[in-house]
Amino acid sequence: MARLNAFVVSLVLLLAHAQIGSAFSDGSFQRTCTAPNQMTGQPQPVLEQNVGNVMGFHGFTSPLPNGGWLIQWNVPKMVNTPPLMRRFLFYHECAHARRATSDEATADCEGLRHMKHDIGVTPNQVQQMAAFYAQYGRVFPPPGCKY
Repeated sequence: MARLNAFVVSLVLLLAHAQIGSAFSDGSFQRTCTAPNQMTGQPQPVLEQNVGNVMGFHGFTSPLPNGGWLIQWNVPKMVNTPPLMRRFLFYHECAHARRATSDEATADCEGLRHMKHDIGVTPNQVQQMAAFYAQYGRVFPPPGCKY
């Protein structure tokens, strides 16, 4: 019976990871990222997909053939990430699509600006994010970022 339960749980998790949606949800925090379609210029929801290890990143944003965008979330990493950082990473990955950039500093700064405008960010929270990024050898906020 335990094997059957483990199989069912594994199957449910596998199916959940394969689904693609357009909303980020982290407890009571729910947002939809909207970015211009690269072909039409029209704003549209960015697709999101929960996957396993995405090249070691917490999330990875990439353009789609139809001009839209896809954010892939590294579920094993995100589960072990503090809630403040999970929320910031939503804004960071969304910024990659909104600004059509692969530049991490641009996404950090734009993500921080958008997060501050949307839900507010305290100086203490910025310090917490800086400490999180320091473990990856990154400076946060990026030099010159006016948020």
